[in-house]
Amino acid sequence: MTVGDSIALVIGASSGMGRATAVQFAREGAKVVAVARRRDRLEELQAQAGVGFEVADATDPDAMQRVADRTIQRFGRIDILVYATGTNTPDRALTRLTPEVWNHLINVNLNGAYYATRAVLPVMRAHKEGLIFYISSRSATAADESGAAYQASKRGMHGLAHAVRLEERDNGIRTCLVAPALTDTEILEHRLVKPSAETLAKALQPEDIAETILYIAKMPARTWVPEVHLACLMLGHIDHLGLSDQQYLDWAYQRNRELLQQPLFKLLMLVVSPAMLLRGAGSRFESFHLGTSVSALPKSEREWTLMMTFRPHLFPSLVLRGYTMAFVAAMELTGAKQVRCELVTSQPDSGVFRVGWQA
Repeated sequence: MTVGDSIALVIGASSGMGRATAVQFAREGAKVVAVARRRDRLEELQAQAGVGFEVADATDPDAMQRVADRTIQRFGRIDILVYATGTNTPDRALTRLTPEVWNHLINVNLNGAYYATRAVLPVMRAHKEGLIFYISSRSATAADESGAAYQASKRGMHGLAHAVRLEERDNGIRTCLVAPALTDTEILEHRLVKPSAETLAKALQPEDIAETILYIAKMPARTWVPEVHLACLMLGHIDHLGLSDQQYLDWAYQRNRELLQQPLFKLLMLVVSPAMLLRGAGSRFESFHLGTSVSALPKSEREWTLMMTFRPHLFPSLVLRGYTMAFVAAMELTGAKQVRCELVTSQPDSGVFRVGWQA
């Protein structure tokens, strides 16, 4: 069966990667049923690409079953399922994450994937053929600042995908996890700090993911692509969050303000880096950790210049950020009411920051 002869059900098709995938499949001649909550978006997609649509909430198992049943009634089968629904939250830090927010992310990102899978499996079993795509994230395989709930939901999706493939392979059902890095979609609106225009220009686009899915869908049924990971060629460790250096520092400081006030954290800072508490003209701070040399010379009682040099194999930009945050934390521990951290210059293996505070 070719893609042009297939029946494709795309969940989360009102925007981003889901919408782009629905458009790509429709262009190939597939009969596409686009599913999302926003009717107006689906009507626009129908006018543009000629797809059918169903208004439904992926977190409702009965709604997913109704969508599958209606698609089968209309076309007789479902050959391809693409689960592209996903969300995140600005309240992703554990200091702000609530059970309600946690449950919402798990429902949208993971439970919905199961509900949609459960709804299409019987018809795929009956036809001894089926291909299910789960759009996951690079965050599922490498911990980052996307938050515990988001990462847990995406890691759970990986478990779901591989379990389905293992149990259903004798029925000709294949699964494929698609794990993109930073992609310019609406989910970025849930970030505390939005990526800069320069960073977004280097990010993946929804069409990149859609074309990858289409390519795999065209492969013969004897093949199986368990996972595919897409990275941004021009974005390295320093921009893995999609932020500029200054945006990261602003975000990290604001995110960790509550953490910095915790007595246990203050004790840890006292134990690990007591020299960080030195203040005033003439003070000098030097510390060595993991082969990293850090030195800071005070320009005045209220402004320091922080210079860092790293060994290349230590993922310099990540260490750089960690030490910068540690230094900002030290300023917090001195009792300063306001702290600023300004990036002066940055190289692949070094960085210079100007840190100031108002007592």
